[in-house]
Amino acid sequence: MKALTIKNFKTAPVFSQDVPEPTTDETFDTLIDVLAAPIENFDKANAAGRHYSSTYWHPAFPSIPGASGIGRRVDNGKLVAFPARTLKPQFGSYAQRTVANSKLLLEIPENTDLYSSTAAASSLLTSVAPLKFSLDMQPGDTVLINGATGFAGQLAI
Repeated sequence: MKALTIKNFKTAPVFSQDVPEPTTDETFDTLIDVLAAPIENFDKANAAGRHYSSTYWHPAFPSIPGASGIGRRVDNGKLVAFPARTLKPQFGSYAQRTVANSKLLLEIPENTDLYSSTAAASSLLTSVAPLKFSLDMQPGDTVLINGATGFAGQLAI
């Protein structure tokens, strides 16, 4: 299988063509063919060992970075989004195939624009989700959207 791999926290990731296929277990029970995965600051910090969760995601080397994305379940062919914390550590989304916890997968419509949806996911979590779920907003409330001209700001609006 082809994948981006890290050999340690000190060197840059490399493209590899002979990475072993991921295996399922009791928790991470579903193989996913990866179709799109974002390159987030979180993923870059993790792969470099600069994030507090780096050793969780990369408990041994070689390891595949990438914490989220969109793909197709191998078992039933359904299109799914796999947010962060869905994937098995060491088997990230920067590969042809990954393995996930089926209880955390989000089934998405077949006509979904994969690339826009993949790029929008983290922006939605930092803009729309807090407005919708963290505030007790009422009709007539005023909200200041800091950074309203950017992508996340436009989503918040």
